[in-house]
Amino acid sequence: MRDTKTSPVIALLFFFLFILLSFLFHFSFSHCANLGTETDKQALLAFKSKVADPFGALSTGGMIPSTFACGLDLKHQRVISLNLSGQNLTGTLSPYIGNLTFLRLINLQQNSFSGMIPHEIGRLFGLRSIIFNRNMLQGEIPVNLTHCSELRILDLVVNKLEGKIPSELGSLFKLKGLGLASNYLTGPVPQSLSNLSFLQRLSLSENSLNGNIPVELGQLKHLNMFQVSVNSLTGSIPIQLFNITPMDYFAASENQLFGEIPPYIGFTLPNIRLLFLGGNQFFGNIPHSISNASKLEWLDFANNSLTGSIPEDLGRLRNLTRLNFARNNLGTRKGNDLRFLDSLVNCTYLEVVSLSKNNLRGILPNSIANFSSHLSYLYMSANPISGSIPTGIGNLKNLILIAIEVCLLAGSIPISVGSLPKLQVLSLFGNNISGEIPSSFGNLTFLSELHLHRNSIRGSLPSALGTCHLLQKLDLNLTRLNFARNNLGTRKGNDLRFLDSLVNCTYLEVVSLSKNNLRGILPNSIANFSSHLSYLYMSANPISGSIPTGIGNLKNLILIAIEVCLLAGSIPISVGSLPKLQLLSLFGNNISGEIPSSFGNLTFLTELDLHRNSIRGSLPSALGTCHQLQKLDLSDNNLSGAIPSEVIGVSSLSGWLDLSHNHFTGRIPSEVGNLKNSIDESSYIYLFI
Repeated sequence: MRDTKTSPVIALLFFFLFILLSFLFHFSFSHCANLGTETDKQALLAFKSKVADPFGALSTGGMIPSTFACGLDLKHQRVISLNLSGQNLTGTLSPYIGNLTFLRLINLQQNSFSGMIPHEIGRLFGLRSIIFNRNMLQGEIPVNLTHCSELRILDLVVNKLEGKIPSELGSLFKLKGLGLASNYLTGPVPQSLSNLSFLQRLSLSENSLNGNIPVELGQLKHLNMFQVSVNSLTGSIPIQLFNITPMDYFAASENQLFGEIPPYIGFTLPNIRLLFLGGNQFFGNIPHSISNASKLEWLDFANNSLTGSIPEDLGRLRNLTRLNFARNNLGTRKGNDLRFLDSLVNCTYLEVVSLSKNNLRGILPNSIANFSSHLSYLYMSANPISGSIPTGIGNLKNLILIAIEVCLLAGSIPISVGSLPKLQVLSLFGNNISGEIPSSFGNLTFLSELHLHRNSIRGSLPSALGTCHLLQKLDLNLTRLNFARNNLGTRKGNDLRFLDSLVNCTYLEVVSLSKNNLRGILPNSIANFSSHLSYLYMSANPISGSIPTGIGNLKNLILIAIEVCLLAGSIPISVGSLPKLQLLSLFGNNISGEIPSSFGNLTFLTELDLHRNSIRGSLPSALGTCHQLQKLDLSDNNLSGAIPSEVIGVSSLSGWLDLSHNHFTGRIPSEVGNLKNSIDESSYIYLFI
């Protein structure tokens, strides 16, 4: 028999063979690992070569980037993540990025990458997250991204991508987040997206998508965010989408969607926090069930065609911060449409209430004075709301804006309004408000816009205005001052003293005081108004004096309207140095002197109305250089001499030309025929009687 024991020689041979095989295996593995590392290194260097890197996020002395930028698999020494978020990088994406075959995450968000997304990314079969949001990437979404079958997140929000959404994206079965909002994408929403059964977040807003919302999207039972706002989508929203229980963010505003809002929405969306359906064509009533959606924070149904009453138990929405029902047809015409406001006192986080442009009728309740201490914006304009502003409104110390315009409010403005330390805009025009303007307005140090015109406010402007105490506290913020169409004035001849204080309002853009009873001499101080002043309305007041020479300092003036007053003197030459002036209307005064030839410098002038004055001298030919002049009315003055052909030759004057009731002599310039050839039925040319 053969000896079954292994001889020492054979054992020794096996030992050496084992050592050799171990060496060969180690050499082969190490060589492959080095080859992989070298591949990643070259891919990263190629990526780096196309990028401008102001913060040095890629600066590593030519080696593989540091762990700040890259995550490495310690076992294989391969790049598995590339995170360059918010590094102010610019450039394009190198196709060599497709050689990083171990890559699981690539995050380039909040940079300035441009160009196209490389198709080679489709070779990264293990990739789980592509985060390219807030760049300037262009072109179409590569179809072969669908080869990245492990992808969980595809975030391309805020770029310049165009074309259609590839239907092939529906094959990324593991996808949980798809963000394509704020691009230039067109075409329909692919039905195939309903295959993404694990999808939780779908963001397609702010594109140019059209067509209907696919009914099949209602199968996405894990969806908690659905955004399709600001597109051109039509049809109705599939009711299945309102049955997805996890949904907490639903935005379909600014489309062309129609239909009724489902009556059960408050029950089927129990987790909804943000609901945006504004800017569509929805009709019917606001569902009463909405009060059951107890987690609601933002509710926006604005700019639709909703009718009927507003649910009176909205106060159950204890987390509500913003309520926007503006621009609908809400209201019952029964005079009690505002009862729901009482319940809003329970919404202790409420910041914005917007109800403007509806048909809400009733007396403004005192309960608004008990709204949330967080309330910042109150919009109730263009409703048949009566009553008066509650005195307690001064409790709402965080109010920034109050807009209750074109309503039926009466009574006086409460003194307590002056105790709103953050108030920037107060707009109450178009009501029946009486009484005086409270002197407490001097405490409104952040007030930027004050609109009280078209009311029955009487008495003098607050003494705080005249003594500068009020406006010294407003001097950095007041931009619009509107007291037009009231009965302001004392008839004592010194109503304009407050204008001196306006020189402290260094951001003042608009002054509107027309149609009051303000009496006095126009002060020279108006020449020292804010350099930002663009519009000056003072018409229909018994204002005397003359236009200050220094008015030429106000280089941003676009409009001067001081009509039907008692002004005398001549028009300052400096008016011709107002480079932006478009309209100058001084008709119905006692102005004398000549028309300054400097008016020829007013290249943007469209209207010049000086009729019913005592202006003398000749008509300056320099007006012929005002090539945008559309209306010229110099009637009822004492102008004389020939009519310059240069003026009649301004072709834009086809709209309105009146030189009647003067003392012109000579021939009518032949250029008037050119005007007649271009006029229409609404044009007005009147040379002589």
